[in-house]
Amino acid sequence: MPDAIVTVPPHASFITEVACHPLVSGLRLNTVMPVKGSLEDTLKRLLDTGKTIYVDLKCRQLRVRTFGVPPFTEIELTHRIAVETPVTAYFSGGKERATVLEVDGNRLIMALGLIASTRVFPGPPSRTTTLHGSRSPTSGSRPSAW
Repeated sequence: MPDAIVTVPPHASFITEVACHPLVSGLRLNTVMPVKGSLEDTLKRLLDTGKTIYVDLKCRQLRVRTFGVPPFTEIELTHRIAVETPVTAYFSGGKERATVLEVDGNRLIMALGLIASTRVFPGPPSRTTTLHGSRSPTSGSRPSAW
């Protein structure tokens, strides 16, 4: 029988019910989700279900932190980057793209004209999948989709 590791909101009222399902082998805590009280209390509550707990740390995954809807063309990332500009940035698994005119630490100054399939501009929790030629200033020349 297959088993599932289920991502649960940390304060959902249905966590115990989900944990009791026979297909559920573990619970995943996504650390992007805010927790009420201490993280230790949240983890204890999840451990009390008797399931294995997986903690998604996010660490160095490049993500959009804040964004501006046109005509505002600044996107703030979760990490500082360095890249030669102009450069094309791809968002949402490559479904959206735009030209980065300048980079200031973790701020991208964008040209108008995001090309998107359905949305007007990328917003949280959009993942930046590629910034061609980018590298982390603290880790050498690693690709930006880390």
